Amino acid sequence: MGRKDRAQKDKDETLEIVPVIPEVNQSPDASIKIPKGMDWDGVIEFGAHMRDRDDQVIEYHRDLQAFPIDAAVVISDLIMKTFGNTRTRKALETMFGKVDVPPVYITVQVSPKVNKTVAWGSYQLPGTEGGQLDYVPFKDNGEQWRLRVKATHRRKYESVFMGLLDAAEEELRNSSIYRGQALYVDDVLKSGSKFDPNQNQPRFIDGLMAVPSDLILPHDVMRDISAGIFTPIMKAAKLEMLGVPKKRAAVLMGTYGVGKTLTANVASHLATSVGRTSLYLKDVRKLPECVHFARLVGGPTLVFAEDIDRVVSGNRTQELDSILNIVDGLDTKHLDILFVFTTNHPEKINEAFLRAGRSDMLIEIPTPDAEAAERLIRKNLGMALPADVDVEVIAIRCAEAELIPADLREVAERSKLYAVDEDRSVPTFEDLELSAKGVIRQSNMRREPKDTKPDLVSMGEIMVPRAVADTKDVSMLSDQVEDVSDLVRCVQSVVEE
Repeated sequence: MGRKDRAQKDKDETLEIVPVIPEVNQSPDASIKIPKGMDWDGVIEFGAHMRDRDDQVIEYHRDLQAFPIDAAVVISDLIMKTFGNTRTRKALETMFGKVDVPPVYITVQVSPKVNKTVAWGSYQLPGTEGGQLDYVPFKDNGEQWRLRVKATHRRKYESVFMGLLDAAEEELRNSSIYRGQALYVDDVLKSGSKFDPNQNQPRFIDGLMAVPSDLILPHDVMRDISAGIFTPIMKAAKLEMLGVPKKRAAVLMGTYGVGKTLTANVASHLATSVGRTSLYLKDVRKLPECVHFARLVGGPTLVFAEDIDRVVSGNRTQELDSILNIVDGLDTKHLDILFVFTTNHPEKINEAFLRAGRSDMLIEIPTPDAEAAERLIRKNLGMALPADVDVEVIAIRCAEAELIPADLREVAERSKLYAVDEDRSVPTFEDLELSAKGVIRQSNMRREPKDTKPDLVSMGEIMVPRAVADTKDVSMLSDQVEDVSDLVRCVQSVVEE
């Protein structure tokens, strides 16, 4: 049978029926095609079957690859775009039947200064005869929260719900309210078996305006920081062309107050300026969960975590191995992520963490040298000084005393106090010299080891009178005092040894 014969046979077996309906409703294609041999009863039976099928209530769920709050915002926006509003209602089963009640609404921070109200929990979509969405946050392999969206509706609205979820997945693949932002993420990583949409939100970091010129450090240290941290952020494409891995780690080492956190603030500002997400982690033990959150947000990421020695010191432990796996594991090698860790005690860090491939650059930030100290003093003075005010001499003394930047700021500020105290507006060399001496003295006081040994002799002086006061038998008094004094002298000698 040829193609034309088959086409004619198909046409003969199909009966075209043009329905008799008012003229206003007719259109050129207003026809019903049914198989040849089907009568009207068959048509009615089939129609009833399809009607019953469309009225069937179906349930299913979709696990979205996104942080729950992120997903809720995207779905809320899509509902607004599709239906014109999100003031939907949910049905609550009571002893009096179903009662419509408003859904729960939560406030979501979507940028440093902007909040948005979105529906949360269970709610109905407008115009779907009670079709309902339910949000069920769950832990992805026990590691990070994601959102499961359960849909319950009549089958006739399947295309509406499926289309909504498909659009949400597509939107979440390409964007996130958190992508390219600077965030505190410790609240996201709180432990617990229940997700709280109000408490488990990341907090936006506002006001990050630090720039590289704010860092006043020795030249070689600044060169290491620029190459090891700022360049991977600002020139990522060129590094990729040269074959440099996207995942890198730098460790900033130095005593308190030398500029490690300021360096991180500069890096965070640079990161967000080029669309890289910046995550600040206070509790470094949550580093694995932080990286899983970064995966959900997507895009290149900067992770800054302070005091890495808290979890990578001492012997190998399960917690240490977890950190090592995150920094150098196979499942994170493909990530575009830059880790910046800080430590005040590099000597405590397990050597397994410091090996090449895990900690790519170890950058020691010392206290300012003479050149950096002079620049810091002049910056904080904020004024031109007479030629006879030799700041370099003061800077050399400060560098030798290993003053930190905060100390050098105090040297400048205190010299202004001395000047104003004598009704002058510009500090003299003597003002700076006196100021530096005082700050150096304070710095030395901070560094002097504290004597934490208990003064047991003084304790004995307290204990003996109490023993006297508590003794009612005067005949025992001399023996009791002697025993307490002997005990104090014995313990004191042990402590001194």
